[in-house]
Amino acid sequence: MKVYMFVDMEGISGIYTHREDHDEEAQRLQTHDVNAAIEGALEGGATEILVQIAHGKPRPFELHPKARYMNRLTPLCLQGMDKSFACMLHIGCHARAGAQRGVLAHTVEVEISEQRINGVLVGECGIFAAMAGQFGVPTTLVTGDDVTCAEARDLLGDIEVAEVKRGLGWNQAICLPLAETAALIRARAAAAVRRSTEIAPYRVEPPFVIRTTYNTWEAIQMADRRVSGTALAERVDERTVEITSDNLIEAFNLSW
Repeated sequence: MKVYMFVDMEGISGIYTHREDHDEEAQRLQTHDVNAAIEGALEGGATEILVQIAHGKPRPFELHPKARYMNRLTPLCLQGMDKSFACMLHIGCHARAGAQRGVLAHTVEVEISEQRINGVLVGECGIFAAMAGQFGVPTTLVTGDDVTCAEARDLLGDIEVAEVKRGLGWNQAICLPLAETAALIRARAAAAVRRSTEIAPYRVEPPFVIRTTYNTWEAIQMADRRVSGTALAERVDERTVEITSDNLIEAFNLSW
């Protein structure tokens, strides 16, 4: 059974403020969560695990040997994803822009205040679940703070979640001990893999309309560039741009 793992940074255990990729403690914390998820996936029946490190830099000599790893990709996509994967696990996720109490809550870029897919308000758990859903692959686990996990379940249904901290604000959280989060992530990952046939993929049907609202004057200039750079874009108002495409990954990357 093949499992895809998408890894972010802000929702990792013990992280509550912005950390650079070269921060050694952040690397150790991310390695801790990734390895726990891999152990759980293997317990759940995974025979092949592909890990995309979308943000961060786990410590390579300490990463679990029974997985394969990719670094951050631009344009952002689920590189290597295809319909042969049983499920996707989203590790270290964070809440969407504007979410109350969400730790480091944002949607892709801090200049974005809101993003919608075909009218549905989404954060990154929804964005990447929709990408996986284009291959018929369900997102069966999201780990992060309690705000993120609630957001994921509201959108994706009764998936597995691992709440590794409780959000108190942008850079404030009550964090669980690492020994506790390791056991939690491992157990939820195992359950997520076992339940892969029970959980439906998050499907969004084309045409894909990505509406992005920006929140700064600098971002308005970003919006201008989006509109002038492609015939797929439409300026809705001073701060909002819509991208319409039959290719979901293309639509998102034009929106960023």
